Amino acid sequence: MDLFRTRHHSDPSSDSTCIPLAPAEDYSTFDIVKATQFGIFERCQEIIEGGYDVNRPDSENVTLLHWAAINNRQEIVRYYISKGAHVDTIGGELHSTPLHWATRQGHLAMVVLLMHYGADPSLTDGEEMIPQDFPFNLGQFTMVDLPSSKQTLIWGVFVENFNAVNLLLKAGASVDEKNAEKDTPITMAKRLNQTYILKRLEEARRDRERTLLPINL
Repeated sequence: MDLFRTRHHSDPSSDSTCIPLAPAEDYSTFDIVKATQFGIFERCQEIIEGGYDVNRPDSENVTLLHWAAINNRQEIVRYYISKGAHVDTIGGELHSTPLHWATRQGHLAMVVLLMHYGADPSLTDGEEMIPQDFPFNLGQFTMVDLPSSKQTLIWGVFVENFNAVNLLLKAGASVDEKNAEKDTPITMAKRLNQTYILKRLEEARRDRERTLLPINL
């Protein structure tokens, strides 16, 4: 059985093949795997706060972080990592990381989020493949353009993905990070004429500068 194609429930807004939950379905009966797959954050939180081990694999050796990654559940991924989920945990029949799973499904924002939290793109799965072996289309760019986990915000700007940039800023990514060419996210956004991304980056910089201002007593 290919675990990349089983029990995959994506956000209905981004996947027309997703089968949404029935309106009357009782989320309180969901186990944590199902709650993770369908993105029921409150139920996931309830079970974890009740003592469930966030790194505990299921019967197929798949962890909660894998299920959150393949279903593009960004809020749940952030929560699980905050509770100690291992970002490079190995799971499934192909002995893959959550980054492998997100990459195969083409979830750009999830790929960027996992790398922001330190996911290693050089790790191989059971077939000796790394995430970059599964390129997906990003306009004229692909996964092979990915520089490193230290430059994820710059990469989000480079591929012109506003959602990924916004997600990384909320996660605390630095607007002052630099790539090998000494570009910052802001200088790259200016060079590429990315008006909306530039506005968001400058807004984030102003907000962070305000938090650093001295308090006059």
